[in-house]
Amino acid sequence: LMEQAYVKDMDITIQQLLTDTIAKVGENITIKRFARFRIGE
Repeated sequence: LMEQAYVKDMDITIQQLLTDTIAKVGENITIKRFARFRIGE
């Protein structure tokens, strides 16, 4: 799931978003769980 595109910016993956956020805030971040949302019907 970490290699999936980030829904708000399809040009980056979840892993890239996580790495960028860690660099910005200077703290370690761990993803504990994912939530699945279905859009449309």
